[in-house]
Amino acid sequence: MDGDGLHRTVTHNKKSWVHRFMFQGGRDMGLGSYPTVSLADARLKRDQNKRLLAEGIDPIEAAKISKAKAANASYRKFDDAAE
Repeated sequence: MDGDGLHRTVTHNKKSWVHRFMFQGGRDMGLGSYPTVSLADARLKRDQNKRLLAEGIDPIEAAKISKAKAANASYRKFDDAAE
């Protein structure tokens, strides 16, 4: 455990970073696998989550919305493709 809810977990020889926080009950959010995501990067992600929590925003839902927007932005519109 690093602090402020940041943990490195090991399951089936896979290591990953997890941020445990309270938002309408306890929640765990995966931050990425170790060593692909460094401790410094995991701490940055945890701190971003803490800022969202301070604003009353669920970091997990915010991440889902962000991923959906990115997926929609990657689709080309028919008119663009036709040109």
